[in-house]
Amino acid sequence: MKERIQLHEWFFLIAIFGIILSLSLFSYFSSQNTSHLLDSEKFFIQESEKITIDIQGEVEKPGLYNVVKGSYLIEGVLRSKPKRFANIDEISKDKKIFESMTVKIGILEFVSIELKGAVKKPGKFLLPIKTRLSDLAKMDIFLSDANLLSLKSRRYLKNHEVVVVSCGGVVK
Repeated sequence: MKERIQLHEWFFLIAIFGIILSLSLFSYFSSQNTSHLLDSEKFFIQESEKITIDIQGEVEKPGLYNVVKGSYLIEGVLRSKPKRFANIDEISKDKKIFESMTVKIGILEFVSIELKGAVKKPGKFLLPIKTRLSDLAKMDIFLSDANLLSLKSRRYLKNHEVVVVSCGGVVK
């Protein structure tokens, strides 16, 4: 004998069908309402609004980059993949591009770090590029109870890095 679908099962099937139908209709109408925005001049980038910048120097991918007129210069520079010791500090984060230009990225001469914690004189230090964290342990700038074992890492120091040395603690 065939089993019949019970009443509560019919309600469940109708509810699932209703949800699928409402999601389909919502998707259809939401795409219809915004399609006119994509065609408007407001969002259409005309060829005259694009400009070319030439990025050279300490970058992985030197060359010409097309950017939208009025965009930030740092965005174009970051697209060219600056090298580890590229001096991007000389580029203003607020500078916008309104005409074609050439940008030459130089190399850092020094890295600026800030030492905090168990240090004789906390503050900012200028060190030659390619200075390693382990090189700091050899300097006579720490208090006698500073945890110098945590300075064993051979990684290069980054520009504007903050190094915190604790008494028997850990270094960031």
